[in-house]
Amino acid sequence: MLIALGAGWWLVAGREGQPSVAARLTGFADTSLYRYAGWGLAALAVTAVTLGVRATRAFVRESLRYDRGDLRWFTRWPGALVTGRFARHEGHFDPGQRVANC
Repeated sequence: MLIALGAGWWLVAGREGQPSVAARLTGFADTSLYRYAGWGLAALAVTAVTLGVRATRAFVRESLRYDRGDLRWFTRWPGALVTGRFARHEGHFDPGQRVANC
């Protein structure tokens, strides 16, 4: 991602004729480097979607879950920020993490 961002900003800045540091290190032109990094990111995304379907379902199911004690957890949350002692919760994520996930 950083390679694609760096090469993209290098090209947007109008420095297409001047090789960047990454272009000098890899031996590829900045335009090719940008294209290869983009294809690599696309392949990574396809792989993650293909291999992570079960994990994604579990993540969404756990994030959308609601327990009876969630409201009580939120009322105790400000005090827990000071003391560092957070209330017990069920499941993998605490209610604050589930809200952040959504």
